[in-house]
Amino acid sequence: MKIGIFGHSIAIYKNHKNGDHYSQLVNAHFPEHTINWYGFFSSSLERIIYQVDKHKNLDLYVIFHTDQNNLYFPGWYRDLDKATFFDALKSETGWRRFLFCLRQGVNTGLVDPEKMKDFIKFYKDTMFDKRVTELRYNSNLFLLKSLLHGKKTIHVAHSGLEKRIFKTEYFSSSLQPYTNMTHEYVRSDLLSKALIAELEQAINS
Repeated sequence: MKIGIFGHSIAIYKNHKNGDHYSQLVNAHFPEHTINWYGFFSSSLERIIYQVDKHKNLDLYVIFHTDQNNLYFPGWYRDLDKATFFDALKSETGWRRFLFCLRQGVNTGLVDPEKMKDFIKFYKDTMFDKRVTELRYNSNLFLLKSLLHGKKTIHVAHSGLEKRIFKTEYFSSSLQPYTNMTHEYVRSDLLSKALIAELEQAINS
């Protein structure tokens, strides 16, 4: 079976030397299956949709849903949450945090600080609208639903809005606490056991 895991940093494969990362533990438990991890730091729903559309021929899709305030930056190798992005203009601490996060998806050596600050200000003042963001998030949930139609899925809710649209799909309660965590704060043994149990159930169903 070909399995894809999508979402934010919780869905990123990590190659630890001692093999104790939860992604490694999960993959090692299923040597007869192919499991690929398609997560991105602070992934937006748009990036999940792009990745799902890119990988159309999987047998099982695990979707860790994400926050509607995660902003999509298609030219980067990661997305950013709204607070990190906009707080970059508020203080030196905010700017340093922004650059730290940016390094995970962009060569910051090529970033002109003043141009980047101008871009953030332009995005905030001209392109960003809270209501439009909410509407885009809801409409993208319907788009994701259409892409996954007829596919075997495991959904992990983030906001609860997902369950209103994916009304008949299976949502994992055991994995749900991890949708609000970043990978640094996850106990690998607990997450790997929960995910392994869900995958075994889906594979055998």
